[in-house]
Amino acid sequence: SETATNDLIERLPKKASKTLHAICVGRMNYWKGFIFAVEGFHRFLKNGGEGILELFGEGTEMREIESYIKANQLEKQVFIRGFVPNTVIKQKMDEANVLVHPSFREGGSWAIMEAMSYGLPVICLNTSGPRDMVTESCGILIPLDTIEQVSNAIQKGLSSLANDQSRYETLSKNAIDRVKTQYNWACRGQQITAIYKKVLAN
Repeated sequence: SETATNDLIERLPKKASKTLHAICVGRMNYWKGFIFAVEGFHRFLKNGGEGILELFGEGTEMREIESYIKANQLEKQVFIRGFVPNTVIKQKMDEANVLVHPSFREGGSWAIMEAMSYGLPVICLNTSGPRDMVTESCGILIPLDTIEQVSNAIQKGLSSLANDQSRYETLSKNAIDRVKTQYNWACRGQQITAIYKKVLAN
């Protein structure tokens, strides 16, 4: 296969929907920002948004997230699924229409790459590894000015995806195209070759 990740296959872009099915995938540790995804999704609902958020993973922040869900009566909109096999993650990416990935520090993210291959626009922080993977053409990059504004920015991003059908479908198409063109062995080989040439020239 030409693809750097062997099981990524070409898919059709997603269709826009005012009802969002958002997912988070990763470890429920503080720097992964799951609580901000939940708070942002809660604000989205309070502002008239519709949909569900599913959280996949386990970690030290799970109890706090469970408490937030219960305190705000979100049991019918926000679901903690825990650790599940990758086959389930793939099924959910096929069903969902946005990945929320508010990680504060991270290298490359398999969840982001796989989500984009399914045509999911990604909402992530404009920091660390995610900003190298996600561009404004295929997702929403949130500036990390203050911790307090992250949840609000996630809400605005979700509302934008729900209310702007044309933008959503463009982002979905571009997400697939970015994986197809930037994350294949031919492209990676060219990038690595360029790095070696630059190092050797110095």
